[in-house]
Amino acid sequence: MDITRVVPVPLSKEPAVLWGLGLKDLIWLALGVILDLLLWPHSAKQMVDHVVAIIVLSGATVALAVLRYQDLSIPAWCLIASRFLASPKRYIPY
Repeated sequence: MDITRVVPVPLSKEPAVLWGLGLKDLIWLALGVILDLLLWPHSAKQMVDHVVAIIVLSGATVALAVLRYQDLSIPAWCLIASRFLASPKRYIPY
């Protein structure tokens, strides 16, 4: 008598797509690349200003994609903070 059992395996919520990043994280990197390409012809005349602007923008988008605190990304924390700030608050005296 052969009994087949199915054991569920817990999977991560967001599977790694590329370099250990999920799809939501890769969207931030793609957005950074698009903004870099759009910014390049419209930024200041000096080459140093171009490079500084690109580095700052790229650093910000990489930080949005890669940095995590307690397994939540920076955009997720911003969403939590905005929901908290927008929620109604009630003063309950002692």
